[in-house]
Amino acid sequence: MKRFVDTNIFIRILTNDDPTKAQKCLLFFINLTKSDSLITSSMNIAEIIWLLGSFYGLSKQNIYHKMRELKKTAGLIIISSPNGKLLEQATSLSAKKNIDFIDCYNASLMKQEKIKEIITYDKDFEKFTWLKVIRP
Repeated sequence: MKRFVDTNIFIRILTNDDPTKAQKCLLFFINLTKSDSLITSSMNIAEIIWLLGSFYGLSKQNIYHKMRELKKTAGLIIISSPNGKLLEQATSLSAKKNIDFIDCYNASLMKQEKIKEIITYDKDFEKFTWLKVIRP
């Protein structure tokens, strides 16, 4: 099964800023990679890098090492689909539903790729009828 992994799951694992959630996310992630394809978007990777640098104050070198380790995760697929139609859908959804653009981009990408489940703590994804939200 294909499941989409949202930015906040990676952030919990990479920063351990909430040790309880970080541990749950890590165990959940490990168990899922044994049987499922976990998918995220290049937009999420950009968001992770931005958050680690700007919000968490990590050095570029530290971020680079974390991203290298993340890329090595078995069963993790990073997809990118920056086509005009997808960007237009995301922009429209963001305006209509008052949700962050990247979340709308990811929801649109999941719809396009026929991915029906997202692993996230973000409640905004519940507003997309084509998605089932899973929390670790």
